[in-house]
This record gives sequence, structure tokens and C-alpha cells, in this order.
Amino acid sequence: HLILHAELLGMSPSEQVMVANVARYHRGKRPSKRDDSLAGLAPDVRRRIRRLAAILRLADGLDRGHMGAVRDVRVRWLRRALRVTPVPARSGRALRLEVWGAQRKSDLLARVAKRPVEIVAPDGAVHSSAALEV
Repeated sequence: HLILHAELLGMSPSEQVMVANVARYHRGKRPSKRDDSLAGLAPDVRRRIRRLAAILRLADGLDRGHMGAVRDVRVRWLRRALRVTPVPARSGRALRLEVWGAQRKSDLLARVAKRPVEIVAPDGAVHSSAALEV
């Protein structure tokens, strides 16, 4: 609501609608074309919103501790999975909280990627997303 009704300089009304929807769906609710905020949008715009919300949701999980523990993220598109490897800001960090947060928030990304998401901890342990519901 705030994003839609704010005067955001340099942003077109359609970009503002997109940003508002990405913000709306990054927390937990899955986007649905039946939602009032998405119903009037073109299918390609709805897909873009879903993808951006999925990426933002994962990034939010990777910042679970709000300490800037993750410096970078490496992503590999594999045949059977989307592999996400967070890089610690400081050498030797285990990133347990961040890996757990990313794993919890990877559901929408798995859905839009149509494959499970694997989060790789700094120690090499691979943590898979929950069962994929396509």
C-alpha cells in the first residue's frame, strides 16, 4: 500500500506496481493470478513479479541474522536442482542461521525454477529445499 501511494521519483507507475507486488509477496504468501493486485496484470508481468519475489525471499533468508554475514551468492542451474552457495563476509563463518533461513524461504524459488533449491553451506554440506509442489 505504501509503495503504491508514494511518489517515487524515477519510477514509472507500472514499475511502482511491480515493486509493490514484489514487496508484498516476498514475506510468505504465494502470488496468485486471482489476487486483486495481480489480476489485471499481463501474464509476463505476473511471472516477473513471481521470479523477483522468489529471489528477494531467498535473499531475505540469507540475511536472517541481519549482520551482513553473506558477502556474495553463487548460483548454478543444474539439471536436477538450482544450487545456491552463499559466500561468507568473513572467512571461517559457518552461516548456519543464514543457510537455515534460505532453506526456509526457498519454496517460491523452487516453484518458479521448477526444480528443488540446494543451499550449500561453507563446509560443503548441501541442504535441499522442501518437497517441490509444482
